[in-house]
Amino acid sequence: MTRLLTLIIFLWTQLAVGQPDARDLLTKESALEDLTILETSLLEIHPSIYRYTSKNEFKRDFENARNAIKQSLRIIEFSNLVAPIIAKVHCGHTFTIVSYVDENKGLLPLEVKLINDRLFVLKNYSSRKELLPGSEILEINGIPTANLLRNFRSKAVSDGYGLTFKDRTIEKYFRENFATYINQPDSFQISFEDYETKNFKIATIEALTNESIRRKVEDLHPAEEKPLDFYITKEKNVAVLKLRSFMAKGIKKQSGQNLKKVIKKSFEEMEKNKVNNLVIDIRWNTGGKASAAPLLFSYLTNKDFKFKRKLIFRHGYRFSYPEYLNRNKFNDWVNKNLDKKINDSTYEWTHHRNTKKTYKAKNNPYDGNLYIIINGMTASSGAEFAALAHVNGKGIFVGEESGGDYNGVNGYDRTYLQLPHSKIGLTIAGWRSIMAWDETKYIGHGVPPTYEVYPEIKDLLTGQDTELKFIYALIKK
Repeated sequence: MTRLLTLIIFLWTQLAVGQPDARDLLTKESALEDLTILETSLLEIHPSIYRYTSKNEFKRDFENARNAIKQSLRIIEFSNLVAPIIAKVHCGHTFTIVSYVDENKGLLPLEVKLINDRLFVLKNYSSRKELLPGSEILEINGIPTANLLRNFRSKAVSDGYGLTFKDRTIEKYFRENFATYINQPDSFQISFEDYETKNFKIATIEALTNESIRRKVEDLHPAEEKPLDFYITKEKNVAVLKLRSFMAKGIKKQSGQNLKKVIKKSFEEMEKNKVNNLVIDIRWNTGGKASAAPLLFSYLTNKDFKFKRKLIFRHGYRFSYPEYLNRNKFNDWVNKNLDKKINDSTYEWTHHRNTKKTYKAKNNPYDGNLYIIINGMTASSGAEFAALAHVNGKGIFVGEESGGDYNGVNGYDRTYLQLPHSKIGLTIAGWRSIMAWDETKYIGHGVPPTYEVYPEIKDLLTGQDTELKFIYALIKK
């Protein structure tokens, strides 16, 4: 389905190579024009703009932003005004792309992990080695961690109301968040609880450029994980199918693996070895190929099934500011003449096979015990597989709430908007998926885990797979 992870990586690539002068100013007139273009385009294009936030609330938020604009303001100030409004769309496929982080200035040289509202050091690339991995960060430059998280969460996007996707993206791009919404200082004063002694300490670490951090990461020679993996542990009578992505073309390019063939061969191997415990690990799977979720599920059910009922959109290919939109004009012309008008604000994309097809169950599908590991970055079509399995009563789910909306995400044909003055970009989702099941449960949330299990910091530092270890214990019982 949608290539969410690629877009998020693109977002931060844009940040890294953006405007070198972070002090660029907008006039009040320019900022107001950008805000009008942003509001109009967002309301015209997004397929379910009022799904989670009311029309009146959006109207009030945009009006408050207009009133907050001064005679002149920095781009970072303008971004801090609009990012929380974008977050209120509650759509993981609609997000800002901010292009003013200075590549010549430094970033926070840490990798962090967010666990139960607490922020921990995973890796320290600075020269101040007393800041040990595992130490809990309490303040950065006098800003308490709780304040930073509140700030970043208010601007992070997600499907629905869930926090798990927000938190996983915040921790992954923490240094970019700090640069984007706070500043880029020459150094960072870190107040922390030492991992070994549990004593309170303070360390000042120098900022490092993105290129310096990249070289330090390369010097550590991190093992590259393949996106797909399958193995059988015969003594435990367990098979593990790891699917970190459904992006078939990207997987082929990265590792030479074929998504369909790996899935097919995995189930053949399980049948051959008479394995009756299967773990499907879709942590960090942010989607990809639209047909991957029903393909995988067809190996797990003995009944033919429907996946989606329809894909809807709202704009009718009419836009107030087309000069600021990046869209495929040929595709727009074709779709405009083929799509079905339901009413003046709703259209249906009728020519996608996902909405028409009844999927066939495979011959001799797997019927043993099934365990599915999910986390906040199980999103887009990764989350759709989790929801498809859950709604059909397949599997015990271990981990944390998935990142995608249980009742369908937005995605497919996206529009890229670039505001003319601030140069801030916005990627806007194109269609909304209406799933085969009725929206009666888990409104605004992802698939809930049967067992909520997540790693503690000591597990991460020692390389323990907490969720898989938990499943082995369940099987042993």
